[in-house]
Amino acid sequence: MRVWELASDRAVKVLPGHQVGVMAVAFAHDGTTLATGSSGEILLWDLTGLRKNGRLAELHLSGEELEATWRDLGGTDGPAAFQAFWRLTASPRETATFLGEHLKPVPAADPARLARLIADLDSEQFTARDAAGRELEQLAERAEPALRKLLAGQPSPEARRRAEMLVRQAGRADLAARALATAAGR
Repeated sequence: MRVWELASDRAVKVLPGHQVGVMAVAFAHDGTTLATGSSGEILLWDLTGLRKNGRLAELHLSGEELEATWRDLGGTDGPAAFQAFWRLTASPRETATFLGEHLKPVPAADPARLARLIADLDSEQFTARDAAGRELEQLAERAEPALRKLLAGQPSPEARRRAEMLVRQAGRADLAARALATAAGR
């Protein structure tokens, strides 16, 4: 069995054990356990590598350990990033403090610039429409309320098509963020 991260298309965990093909797979609601079934056997897998007595063991990472784990989380090694996610999840107090110091809020989109980009979705110039779409895509969920407001009105077919596509893309990013929050127990 292999657990894959869809965003990077890489295996993050290899689970040896079944002698024949796997016919059923189910994740626990909290993402810590995977059940796999083949003819004649069901195996339960600890995906975190940190469970003790059936629960995710609480860790108390030092500042140095948090820094190293943070580097692993942002690195290109999928299995190391997967393990880093669980180490941070298992150290909630230290992680919350660490993230409070290392993460800064994303600034709100400039309303005037956002209004110009929304208007440019209906520009007669393809290059202006295309540039506006690319910039709005980068703004993602920060542009979504303005895009939804546009869609609630009577935009041109071209502006509607572009706005709907951008809202769908922002929704996928939001879905990924909610999945991470759920897995982290928030």
